[in-house]
Amino acid sequence: MTFVGEDGESQKQRDAKASAHADNPNFTQSMRNALMLSLEANKPPAINTYEHWLISCFWEISTGRSYGSQGPMGLTFMDIAAFCDVVGEDLDPIEAQCIKSIDQAYLEAVFEEQNKARR
Repeated sequence: MTFVGEDGESQKQRDAKASAHADNPNFTQSMRNALMLSLEANKPPAINTYEHWLISCFWEISTGRSYGSQGPMGLTFMDIAAFCDVVGEDLDPIEAQCIKSIDQAYLEAVFEEQNKARR
């Protein structure tokens, strides 16, 4: 599931892109928008961009998510590490943090929907 750019981007290019995303204040909103489209389609997006690759990793990790009495629990770095061990993925720390950001956007959307349903 390792992302390889259409132009065969290197690991160094991938790391630079991840770092740029992590420092971008619009990244979480961008991920939330892509995630919401994915939620509406009820499936992971086709992997054709780096962002969609991160979301696809998120969806795979999310299948092992824990649930509490209030709903889904946040993913932990241990969840991400376990995913990497099982599938042989090599995420760097910035990419793991990006997945945590995607998860935060997911949880916000889920809890927003739960609050709407309670009204």
